[in-house]
Amino acid sequence: MGFPFLAPLKEWTTKKLEAREKNREELNTLMPFVILSSAAVVTNTPKNADEIKAIYSSGNYDSFSYKGCVIANSTDILKNYQLGKTLAGYDLDGKPIEVEGETNRRVSMPIIESVEIDTDGGNNTLKSAQIKIKVFTLKQLEMFELFFLRPSMRLVLEYGWNVGIREKMNLNIATKMFANKSHTEYLAKYSKIFSRADDSYKVAKGEYLDILEKTNGNYDFMAGQVSNFSYSPQSDGTFDVSLEISAGNELQLWMPVKQSKKSDKSDAKGDAKEPKPYQTWVNKLAADLNSPKFVQELANETEWKGEFFNWGAINVTQKDTTFSKDAYISIKLILHLLNKMKIFSESKQTIRTLYFEDKAGTKPIIPVSSNYLIISSTRDFILPGKLPAILVSKDDKKTDVIKLEPEATREDASIDGKKFNVSDAKEITDYSIYDVLGNEIKTESSIGNLYNVYFKYDTFVSAYNAAYTSADIVNSLLETINSNMYGLCKLELQAESDTPGSPLIIIDRKLKIPQPKQKIQEIFRFKVGALNSIVREFNFNMELSTLMQAQALYSSQLAIQSATNKDKSNNGSKVPEKDPYQHANLSYAKNSDDYYSINALEIQIVKQANTWNKIIEETANVAKEDPKKKDGEEEAQNLAEVRNKNYVRFKQNPDSKTEPVKNYIYTDPALIQNHINPTDVKKQGTALTYLDISLSIDGMAGISCGEYFHIDGVPEIYNKNGYFQVTNVKQGISNAGWQTTIEAGYRINIKEE
Repeated sequence: MGFPFLAPLKEWTTKKLEAREKNREELNTLMPFVILSSAAVVTNTPKNADEIKAIYSSGNYDSFSYKGCVIANSTDILKNYQLGKTLAGYDLDGKPIEVEGETNRRVSMPIIESVEIDTDGGNNTLKSAQIKIKVFTLKQLEMFELFFLRPSMRLVLEYGWNVGIREKMNLNIATKMFANKSHTEYLAKYSKIFSRADDSYKVAKGEYLDILEKTNGNYDFMAGQVSNFSYSPQSDGTFDVSLEISAGNELQLWMPVKQSKKSDKSDAKGDAKEPKPYQTWVNKLAADLNSPKFVQELANETEWKGEFFNWGAINVTQKDTTFSKDAYISIKLILHLLNKMKIFSESKQTIRTLYFEDKAGTKPIIPVSSNYLIISSTRDFILPGKLPAILVSKDDKKTDVIKLEPEATREDASIDGKKFNVSDAKEITDYSIYDVLGNEIKTESSIGNLYNVYFKYDTFVSAYNAAYTSADIVNSLLETINSNMYGLCKLELQAESDTPGSPLIIIDRKLKIPQPKQKIQEIFRFKVGALNSIVREFNFNMELSTLMQAQALYSSQLAIQSATNKDKSNNGSKVPEKDPYQHANLSYAKNSDDYYSINALEIQIVKQANTWNKIIEETANVAKEDPKKKDGEEEAQNLAEVRNKNYVRFKQNPDSKTEPVKNYIYTDPALIQNHINPTDVKKQGTALTYLDISLSIDGMAGISCGEYFHIDGVPEIYNKNGYFQVTNVKQGISNAGWQTTIEAGYRINIKEE
């Protein structure tokens, strides 16, 4: 579901929604079902560890007492209220699970009271379900917890509309459900979801989507693991159990990555020869991450040496003290190492590659929105490639200033032949990348490749040491990049799709993608507040993050400053002036009748500030004599020194005494930002904004992240200029019914100028 996924609602989901609008009364007759099942085997024999190991190694559970357990929100009196022994549920082979030492209590089996399914992270990166269960006696709880209340226990949650399933019985959907399987069949079906052997997971993914369509969105399931649980006794002797399960093989990204050090001794074997420089780098990396296996993993120097940069830099001469000694490693290497830290064995790769720069699939790419004048302004990472020239030259007023010169010859600062931007051209043209099947995907040449970003090694290690899980590491690195890319990109870790067992990918939510070709009248519209509306709740938000709020306020203050003072960058160097009234012009946000806003107060404040500045200047000129003009050459020389101090200089080869210096980083972001405007686009496309909505409908499966729609009941300009794209789908089931909440971001079309 990552870039460049943008699709209309599926045809069958659209038909179902339209049918609901025509028959709203039928929704009142629906009743949801919820089934929770465990494949845990519970017994009180054998007695010793060796016998237990022999049995689970062979997979022969014939002698075990109970094979799995199934509970539900059922109201079947015959099953709920027992006249004999108390039951904790039924196993997968249909055998009642009896509670020892308790009879004639006439209590129900454990009942599911409610379910809330949500996601943690973008696009179902970590889907979690909060399940509330009522258990009726202490002895029942003791048996119940063996199946469900154990860390990392694998469970399946199934839910849907009872009526909808019955209507589709001719498709034999009941046989597709987990809870209707025998224990042996259950194990096989579950493991198939996560197995990479013979691409079984791809087959399972297809079967999952097929089931959703065949049940017309009336059934869905979630296969995951227990990640949290609690229970508390009530005054009536019952117990309220709260159980959390988290879905998908991406769960390993949320498992602890820290490993205890067994000893301080080296694991290296063989002779005592002094290691080569590359080997010392690998040894240090393996030691810092406490993963000795990385020494062997990175043994192929030819393959991996280019992913290290500036390692071993030392001060050979006094002049060398002006060069950076910071070591860097590529994002490609970082992701490779994190993939090798996986906790479970089902997935060959945790964060996978979806796209390539070549049809043969030899050059992986994680596309990132970029600009041809991009250069890093932080020591945390390097963006290699042809970097823009930053020179001391005259502005329009013939004053010496430090300027980024777009037309000047750029410095070739690639690293081991790698560059961040896929194109060095100023003009934005069509650019092709390819998916894993070799299919061509059209995008724009104004993109970079995240794999070719080099991260400061100390920053990476700090993120690693501060993290509890590998997801914390990835998110920390992505946030560092997002915060220092001048607003061009928003990188997120997400699931490839919303199907169970989906691998993880990294996507840029600000990446411009081709506009949908679907005609506007063909796009499904949710009706809000209108007759026959199936929308239960609706909310429209413009919510800026704390950072964005600060930036908005800062940009307004900057406009005042530019009117009242000489506009300077954050280090005191002059930068080209901007229109002081640019933030008052809101003509870009017209309504459907072409009306737009002008922020009159903003203009008035800027004008008053400008007037006050002139009074101060006139007073100052009267009070003092004309200062002697500073020599132009001396000023230019001082500015050149400022510019050089802002550069972070590197030797291409740390051992070389003659190799040219490369300036990979310029630590004045204001100067660079002045030339990189995320809204200054030339090509058509569509980009996600900070506007978002949420709407709730009666429960339905099959709506996926990435799909888009329109809304009747909001200003028509939003439908005219863009789409609402699904970013999250939540499910809630309780006594009141099954409700689906759709969260969507507004994706505006960017028209060619």
